[in-house]
Amino acid sequence: ERQRLHKEIKRVDDLIAQGEAKLGRREFVERAPAEVVAKERERLAENRSLREKFTSSLGWIDGPRG
Repeated sequence: ERQRLHKEIKRVDDLIAQGEAKLGRREFVERAPAEVVAKERERLAENRSLREKFTSSLGWIDGPRG
């Protein structure tokens, strides 16, 4: 399970990086329809939330150390 979570975190990190890069391009934000930009922002927020969930699950699996 730990291995699966690490794999999912990596996948979501890649999606977050892509979303941040897209939204970081001024041309995209200025030229794309507002609905498209809003959808990208929503997708980015969802991916960040998903990463937090996976990270939390991984912490729960690993448990307290020491």
